[in-house]
Amino acid sequence: MLESGHNFSSDICTDSIINDLDTNAINIFREKWHGHSGNERLTNLADEQLLIDCGAITDKGVTYAALILFGKQEIIQKKLHHAEVIFEYRPKEAAGPAAQREEFGAGFYIYYDRIWELVNLHNDDQYYTDGFYKHSVKSYYEDVVRESLLNAVSHRDYRLGGGIFIRQYQSRLVIESPGGLPHGITIENILNRQNARNKLIADIFKLCGLVERSGQGMNLIYESAIKNAKPLPDFNGSDMYFVMLTLTGQVISTDMLSYIKKIDEERLNKITMDDYLLLVSLFTQKGLASIDITQFEHLVELEIVRITGDSTELVNGEKVFVIENQSAVNRRSIGSKHR
Repeated sequence: MLESGHNFSSDICTDSIINDLDTNAINIFREKWHGHSGNERLTNLADEQLLIDCGAITDKGVTYAALILFGKQEIIQKKLHHAEVIFEYRPKEAAGPAAQREEFGAGFYIYYDRIWELVNLHNDDQYYTDGFYKHSVKSYYEDVVRESLLNAVSHRDYRLGGGIFIRQYQSRLVIESPGGLPHGITIENILNRQNARNKLIADIFKLCGLVERSGQGMNLIYESAIKNAKPLPDFNGSDMYFVMLTLTGQVISTDMLSYIKKIDEERLNKITMDDYLLLVSLFTQKGLASIDITQFEHLVELEIVRITGDSTELVNGEKVFVIENQSAVNRRSIGSKHR
């Protein structure tokens, strides 16, 4: 088993020098860091000092983080050839060559924007009606796709061969990265625990605002799925050598989508991840029997859910759910109430 807790991105890449790094990638990072921090000093800082200040270069040499984020393609091919990202668009599930394929072997900041451009080329609109009005939602949202890429780049195990694959199908996006989940992280606790496998990469991302706090990216991905009534992120197919994240683009409940869109921004900003997961259970009727009624207290305070003597109901909504023995929400609906 590979050593747990080792921060590969902080290791020194033997014989690498600053000339192995791409000036364009460094300047893209400089602009993002300046834009996020407002620090005018960064605009005129020499490249080497900029990289020293962010930790990509130390007095011992050029780190692997510097190579992964800023490296020239020909240098990465020689020294860390599997640190690549491959995008494929496959409109059909059948095996065979992809309809579109692009490989990225240069530093991360060179290809970062291009990945979203490729996904967005086949980003269909989906429609739902609310009374007399017709609204649309995208299959995939930019912040979610970017967060998924950031997670893959900062958490993959660079000591294992193979690149990061992003495969876009007609209704799902699959991101596969080498290395299982980081030490101590499971699918069950992934929203509550953090352990960056490549902490230096994650820290550099934070400097330029690509991530707000380590470990929050997955919360954003889950929250976006729920707000847009999509299935929760799926990790089926993951094992100790690969993480496979599937994002589904199709809306699973137009009732849920319409209801969440009606919640005003002030209350929406107060909803916690646990609250969102409870709403998913109500709308999908999954896992309700194991939920204690007290877990809905915050949603009651926000006037999103109302609890009566024998039911849990959505305020201003139409679905009504039985409470089993006054302590848990039952799996079956008992009908609808119209107001």
